[in-house]
Amino acid sequence: MIKQTYKKQNSWNMGCSLFLVAVVMTSVAFAFWLNNTGKYTVQVGETIEIKVNPNLNFQESSTRLILKELGGEKLKFSGSLVWKDSRSGIFYDVENQTVSKLVEKSEDYKEELVKNSPINDIYLTKDGIILKVKGEKIFYIDSGRNYTIKVKNLSNKTAHFKATVTNR
Repeated sequence: MIKQTYKKQNSWNMGCSLFLVAVVMTSVAFAFWLNNTGKYTVQVGETIEIKVNPNLNFQESSTRLILKELGGEKLKFSGSLVWKDSRSGIFYDVENQTVSKLVEKSEDYKEELVKNSPINDIYLTKDGIILKVKGEKIFYIDSGRNYTIKVKNLSNKTAHFKATVTNR
């Protein structure tokens, strides 16, 4: 009787141990997946795509592209008609080929053109923007439709960064 109880206890302990190992391994795999979500590696001359699916149920919704861990490589972003830098407030209007900023004048706002130059960290091209920034950058991008942002590496080295599209 004691021997049989001992065997049952060993089987139960083995089952619990296997279950705990499975739970820990699943947690580690999920954490690894979550940590790598939105990470991109773009080889020299390569183009990747980022899907933009805005919340089309609300007229007042806004879509943001959050870029993190940028290494200063020269990257071309295309697909959005308008890119607004969240920090500087500069609008890069691809469709109209203008770079502008809203400036407060008395009780009104006026649009002022900003010089577009390849020596800037961000500048407008005929079909998108070129970005040469380290760290983090947030853009408000046009919404109201589903589309794809294309990112091409124009540098002479591999680019690594995180990108997330959020809807509000």
